[in-house]
Amino acid sequence: MLKVELLIFDLDGTLLDTRKDIAKAVNKALKIHSLPEVSLQDVTRGIGTGVRGLINSVAKTASESLQQMLVEEYKKIFLEQKDESTEVFSGVVETLASINKTKVILTNKSDLFTEPTLKRFHLEPYFDSWFSRESFVQGKPSPVPCIEICKKYGVRPEQAVMIGDTPIDLKAGQSAGVRTAAVLYGYTLAEQLIRYAPDIILTTLSDLGGAIL
Repeated sequence: MLKVELLIFDLDGTLLDTRKDIAKAVNKALKIHSLPEVSLQDVTRGIGTGVRGLINSVAKTASESLQQMLVEEYKKIFLEQKDESTEVFSGVVETLASINKTKVILTNKSDLFTEPTLKRFHLEPYFDSWFSRESFVQGKPSPVPCIEICKKYGVRPEQAVMIGDTPIDLKAGQSAGVRTAAVLYGYTLAEQLIRYAPDIILTTLSDLGGAIL
């Protein structure tokens, strides 16, 4: 078991299953500009990289100016959808309620989306704070966000754990000297996550309580 004081959670693919809403918004934006739609699998590969990274992953051949237009269309559409197809993963609420530690969210999602989504699913009371892509000069997988969060809460990196479903999350934690927990129910194949040798492997978030002190 790991002795930790600070839990840093990813959002998409870790706490919430947002794939369907993201894919719908992406494809609506692509359709506006007469670009071919992409599959849910293609969209999933780009989740966690932020809006710009997501759009670049599904419209690689589009010009920079067109990609910027797609980003703006996506933001507008995603907000209008109001997370209509998003779901909280099983065991999330119960786990958050049962762990009496400092808990924060670190996401590459834009500020524009993060707070409205947390409020819509009544998750904000469980967290001391949340940090979006705009919160730091660099997003995940840079070590900067985890380092700055640890400083904010006066916690040594080894007393914190980054919990996420992608290599981006694990790299962000490990490069900052933070412990890492890989969730296997998210958007990345288990074997890809295990390659990073995370400190904890979770088949469900409910397992977290038994893995930390």
